[in-house]
Amino acid sequence: MSGRTCQAVVFVARERVELREISLPEPAADEILVRTLVSGISVGTERWYLTGRVKGVGERYPLIPGYQRIGVIEEAGRSVVGLKPGDRVYLGAWAMRLDPADGLTGGGSHSSWAVSHYSRAVPVPPEVETDEAALAALAAVSQVGLALTPPALGDLAVVIGQGIVGQMSAQLCRCVGAYVIASDVIDRRVDLARRYSADVVVNARRESLPDAVRRVSPDGADLVVDTSGDSRLFASDVSLLKCPGKLCLQGYFPEPLQVDFHDTHVKRTTVAFPWGFDLDGVRRAFRLLAQGRLAIRPLITHRIPGREAVDAYRLILDHPDDILGMVLVWE
Repeated sequence: MSGRTCQAVVFVARERVELREISLPEPAADEILVRTLVSGISVGTERWYLTGRVKGVGERYPLIPGYQRIGVIEEAGRSVVGLKPGDRVYLGAWAMRLDPADGLTGGGSHSSWAVSHYSRAVPVPPEVETDEAALAALAAVSQVGLALTPPALGDLAVVIGQGIVGQMSAQLCRCVGAYVIASDVIDRRVDLARRYSADVVVNARRESLPDAVRRVSPDGADLVVDTSGDSRLFASDVSLLKCPGKLCLQGYFPEPLQVDFHDTHVKRTTVAFPWGFDLDGVRRAFRLLAQGRLAIRPLITHRIPGREAVDAYRLILDHPDDILGMVLVWE
């Protein structure tokens, strides 16, 4: 072991967060030592983890959360190929090798340094800003769902929930030529979606989403992407679809889903349950950002120093509606 240490965010137990000093292993020949610049918080997913609502998460505490780290390589082992000190790279979930003596699981992204196998690093193009890159994996998450329920040129896509994943789903649908109606109940998200992500945006507290859909397509939508995490919306999601239709449950739904077989059956509905993402999706997200076809930077509402991470998660627990994009700055 190297004797070096770094700071890390640790979910100690349900709704308990600490900033801890942890050990950094000595990098092996095929590993890189990365100094973190910024790590992106997946507000929805990490809130589910912190509140203990992800299945089995209680058995995994204490853990280091997160899956979006942008950092600079400070050291590269002799067997590392294609990367060198000074390169800016992305590291995702489980990429960080932990010292077993620290008793932690989940080598996530929220630490000031990391040791990782070089194959888990993705170079960040120079045209992509660090803050945007730190949330690009959320665009990779959206790609998985859209690959399972692909929109086509001229389709009507409805995206429910305009957190970052919802905004990325909407923007990606537009990239392939779909017409997008987005909905949310938070004014700030509605306003940002109208500017950057969708053709029509509905505040579902004050307007009728079904009416907005039928004004565009009386037969219903080709695709509904639900990023809300609210299992109670399943029936209304199906009601928005034409026949045949596609429903993508793009999020984590902690409560059981109740399916009315008849209505879903009559619509010939294809339902997808996407999970996770891959590094190729991150690479595609970087390319789209470099080309100006995705917009993440204007969706970042909170930049918080890593040393204040405990306060950041308190904000996530107590005032989640105030947050859209959040990053921890470790420099």
